[in-house]
Amino acid sequence: MVATRGYALLLLGALLGFGTCAHADAVVGTEAVVGGVGIRTCAQFAKDYQSNPSYEETIYANWALGFMSGMNAILDATDKPKRDLAAISFEDKKHFLREYCDGHPLQIYMEGVVQLMRSLPVMHQAQ
Repeated sequence: MVATRGYALLLLGALLGFGTCAHADAVVGTEAVVGGVGIRTCAQFAKDYQSNPSYEETIYANWALGFMSGMNAILDATDKPKRDLAAISFEDKKHFLREYCDGHPLQIYMEGVVQLMRSLPVMHQAQ
């Protein structure tokens, strides 16, 4: 369990640190840190959204939900407070990310997801 906890802390630190960069590469050396549509810029999201709004937004938002679920799993594994993903609707999550990307076209989409997660209420630990 100690090795798992240490790995989880390392991964959490990498994800949180990576998510705060102004514009970070998703590849370190020859190894990918994060993959999928979340490493595209918000400008690319806007371009994809224009081509097929419903389809593209669903792809990006599902990536975001998976990323936030993964972050919560790491927080849970390390006995850290998790964020309540059910605090706002899927539609409100998509709206938050559209607004974020409209205001930050050069940022990566994942940074918007990190900001969304930070905006969600902390779940109370069971006593």
